[in-house]
Amino acid sequence: MRTAVFRLISQTGITYRRSSLSDHGADATFRVKAGDRMPYVVVDGRSLYDALGEPRFHLVTFTDERDGATAGDVEGELARQLDRAVVPLVPAVCEAFGASTVFSVLLRPDNHLASIWSGPSSAPARRYLEALAGRAKETS
Repeated sequence: MRTAVFRLISQTGITYRRSSLSDHGADATFRVKAGDRMPYVVVDGRSLYDALGEPRFHLVTFTDERDGATAGDVEGELARQLDRAVVPLVPAVCEAFGASTVFSVLLRPDNHLASIWSGPSSAPARRYLEALAGRAKETS
């Protein structure tokens, strides 16, 4: 009962899975789906939310590579459109997301997942943002 009331009052139970802003192309194997709020997970003594700065798009890669080499594939216009973070793939992350290998998420400014996919590539984030920009042009 306490958990249900907390989710209601804190609005952490809100999901946008059926929204046109949720890309489900690669989220079938994950516990968390596009449209869900970013789970609260502590990594190295800090909340994942601490890694997120201002409200904007964030590309977060969860990896066991400590050197952060996967962060290098974001450049040009994409780098100006979003923040980039590389987070260790610790057991708490694996449990929260239902993943055991490297994966990435694109977070919307409201901290709900726009998309989630296996691997460190930024290509799905680029495609999502390009499609979103295309839809915005069509409606203006």
